[in-house]
Amino acid sequence: MIRSLTLADMVRLVSLKDSEWVVRRGRVPEALSQSALSGHPPFALPAFLLDRFVEHHRENIFGAIDGGRITGLASACRRAGSTSWGVCQLVVVRDDEQSCGKLLETLAGHAGEHGAERLFLLLPDEGRLVDEARKSGFSPCTSLMVFTLVGRAALVGATPLQRHRPRLSGDDHALYRIYNATTTAEVRKATGLTLQQWADAQEPRSKRTRELVVEEDGEIRAWVRLDPRRGYVRVQSMIDPLWREDLRSLVALVLDQAGSRGVQWEVPAHQESLRQALERVGFQMSGTYRLMVKLLVAQIKEPATVPVSA
Repeated sequence: MIRSLTLADMVRLVSLKDSEWVVRRGRVPEALSQSALSGHPPFALPAFLLDRFVEHHRENIFGAIDGGRITGLASACRRAGSTSWGVCQLVVVRDDEQSCGKLLETLAGHAGEHGAERLFLLLPDEGRLVDEARKSGFSPCTSLMVFTLVGRAALVGATPLQRHRPRLSGDDHALYRIYNATTTAEVRKATGLTLQQWADAQEPRSKRTRELVVEEDGEIRAWVRLDPRRGYVRVQSMIDPLWREDLRSLVALVLDQAGSRGVQWEVPAHQESLRQALERVGFQMSGTYRLMVKLLVAQIKEPATVPVSA
């Protein structure tokens, strides 16, 4: 059974040890210790509860219940706009693919009831997980590589860019232009074709999120987003193909903004020049992931004519 988790469920979870969370097929399986999502550390209940009740993450949390035991947790929340939602957490008993699929279907139904047209899911690029998501109606959108920097000595001599400023709401059209110039038609079809769809699909900001844009001759040529996490900073970016500056200066800017924290930089497959720049200065690929999307509304594939009154 899949249902929304209540405060009483959370209180009960706090009192349980990892090995007591679930009992399945007459034995105690491995605990709910590993998140299926990228961008998250291994699942830890204290951190999960802290985020929801102290930092007030606005998520809708559902659980898979089997004989009174919780065999999985999943949550989703609205992205920047009401038409796009994202799966925030997905944790299941290992090898319990059935619960995984049911949880994803429940999240999709809940998001659709609240006006969502798309539900995004970020998974490690691992066949079994991707196959289960496909069965639940998700389609691959694009692949991501995560790069982590081990030491910073290689960047000696690179000067951080000075021509940057915080992102403003009026920058949306310029950033939408870069988005169109750097992504394929298939990616845009999945993530958003119009300016409003693209804007809605952006990940929600936290109080600690920083977004910077880099200008050249009055035009925005690069965008970076920094999201501090526990012990590291998650980085996302877009680079205009027309920008000809040395990308090492952009990397130096990010490291300067990150301070003493580690850096995990997400690079879409189509940003080949950024991948090469990161590798040249010492970043190492630490994982590959798949962004998937489930369309919750039917798309019109062919034009049609309708009668109108004169």
